[in-house]
Amino acid sequence: GDIAAERDKQHRFSAYAQDSWSPKAGLTMNLGLRFDTSQVYNEVESLWRWTNIAPRLGFAWDVLNDGKNVVRGNYSRFYFPIIAQYVSGFSTEYTSTTTYEWDEDAEEWTFRSRSGTPNSTELEDNKAPYTDEFSFGYEREIYRDVALGGNFIYRKSKRFLEDREINFVWDGLGGTDGDGNFSAGDSIDGSGDFRYSVGNIPGETEYKALEIVARKNFSNNWQLLASYVLSKAEGDVMGDYGGSSSISAEWDTDAISTDGIGPYGRNQYGLMNFDQRHSFKLSGTYFFPYGFNAGATYGFTSGTPYNHFYYHDGYSGFAILQDQRGQFNYEGRHQFDIRVEKSFELPWGNLGFLFDIFNLFNRSEVTQVREFGEIEPGGVINDDDRFGEILSRTAPRRVQLGVRFTF
Repeated sequence: GDIAAERDKQHRFSAYAQDSWSPKAGLTMNLGLRFDTSQVYNEVESLWRWTNIAPRLGFAWDVLNDGKNVVRGNYSRFYFPIIAQYVSGFSTEYTSTTTYEWDEDAEEWTFRSRSGTPNSTELEDNKAPYTDEFSFGYEREIYRDVALGGNFIYRKSKRFLEDREINFVWDGLGGTDGDGNFSAGDSIDGSGDFRYSVGNIPGETEYKALEIVARKNFSNNWQLLASYVLSKAEGDVMGDYGGSSSISAEWDTDAISTDGIGPYGRNQYGLMNFDQRHSFKLSGTYFFPYGFNAGATYGFTSGTPYNHFYYHDGYSGFAILQDQRGQFNYEGRHQFDIRVEKSFELPWGNLGFLFDIFNLFNRSEVTQVREFGEIEPGGVINDDDRFGEILSRTAPRRVQLGVRFTF
């Protein structure tokens, strides 16, 4: 097994305090602070520690003090903890892996790369990645049980982490001779080892959204909710990483991270793969006599972007943007679901039988296409006519029966 993985440790501690304050009638302030500390160790010493205090500020103001006009606002900062996967690079007992590749012309095995050597990772003076989020909204009751409101949301994430390779001389295709391969002679110290430096990168993601919401609260046996969101998500760190773990995978070399310039960095900044420009949702429920109720949900989202990459099989595989990030888009998606439920009041609770149909109209819409071309031996870029090939679609119509018991 991996000795380092067994001995590396991570400690986390968090505390949160919040208080609500009403300086006058109709105005409530919510003030909070979150304390986070995380620390990682290898089998010998403490390596890395982050300690952060994140504010939470919010307010709700009943403008006319009549319960019908409410203004809300919030600001929050969220810090990410240390990512444990980086710790193994600092282990004093880490196992080395050497990779060779069969050369058909020379009919021999040739050295490709070696990684995981002791002390193969350097630690920069880095800080915790974070996300700042602002929101501001207004809601008004325009009729009994009917309200209309709007919200603006802004979110920005910065200081992502990256384990950048620092020992190889890159020519844009890997190595120094343009053959798309790595060799010991291409490395600065002549060892052929991949060596990494872990630290913050200047990449960032930004999300802006305007939301309009109309709702009819439950009364007279029915309820309804409708919303429309106009949004835009941009950046130069892929959302699959930045959205959940604060790790970037797109700044692996200096060639990538030179302010969007260079064979890997060009076209770096653009629309994120989670950008959905338009989103509309409508849902409602009606309660009939004798314990029956029926509901329906319809949703439409405009297509998310996808990219055109070259795929390089060196360095364990990485992607090079050929075109502007987010230049291509999937088609918009429609989803319509219905539910019917019959419930029975029992002395010890409520028993419900549910009948659901998902994707009622059996729409088949593309959810993933092939985004990669290839770089052939010798550094020749192959545009790959399989680019855009459909890989997956939405699930077909599905019927589901269920039982629910509440008590």
